[in-house]
Amino acid sequence: MPNWDQLEAYVRANLKLLRDDGRGLWLGWQSRSDDGQLDRQAVHISSMTAYREPWIVLVAEVGPDSLLSQREALQLNAELTIGALALYEGHYGLRCSLNIKNLPIDDIILFSERLALAAVEIRKRLTQPIPPAKSATLQGYWSK
Repeated sequence: MPNWDQLEAYVRANLKLLRDDGRGLWLGWQSRSDDGQLDRQAVHISSMTAYREPWIVLVAEVGPDSLLSQREALQLNAELTIGALALYEGHYGLRCSLNIKNLPIDDIILFSERLALAAVEIRKRLTQPIPPAKSATLQGYWSK
């Protein structure tokens, strides 16, 4: 099972590394939405030790803190299936910590990709206008 050095070497050799900020690595993910639009998402990955075991912290930026109030952010947290919304200096991020002691590198990378996709979906949900509801024409008769 990997340690931070092995994970970092794998990332540098196999993934889109955007930058190394000295605290961790910024990975670049991209996906194509159902409408064909290309979505890009950066995920910051850093190491930490907890309970005397190797962990990583993953954070995918969602957007500026003006997107929603702290109350709305807490409500959104209750709906999340992956990660938790965290407030950083001026922006929200989708954050998750993983104990990597017994995780294969492929599982760590897959989880990072899932976190990136979740952040893209949350950002879209918060920034795109809600389409107006379609009105329905009801035809029928009351029955006895």
